[in-house]
Amino acid sequence: MWRRWRRRWLRALLLVEGAERLGMVPRGTHHWDDFVTPDELRELLSAAGLVMGEPQGIAWSPTKGLHLSSDLALNYICGVTAGS
Repeated sequence: MWRRWRRRWLRALLLVEGAERLGMVPRGTHHWDDFVTPDELRELLSAAGLVMGEPQGIAWSPTKGLHLSSDLALNYICGVTAGS
């Protein structure tokens, strides 16, 4: 598990750093301490009486462009419903 987490973290770091260095996003846009993990988001939503659906990653590849994936390392989206 540690190796997978480290690989995802490194990939996210490289993508963000690359985007900033290439001028695709302004330097300093990303603050790592402000990123919310899916588990943290689930807890916050639950405390507000909401239920989070299964998150899906947003990935990019040269062949597919932006697409949904199981990799939550960079970006993710999810649905939320009112709790019962």
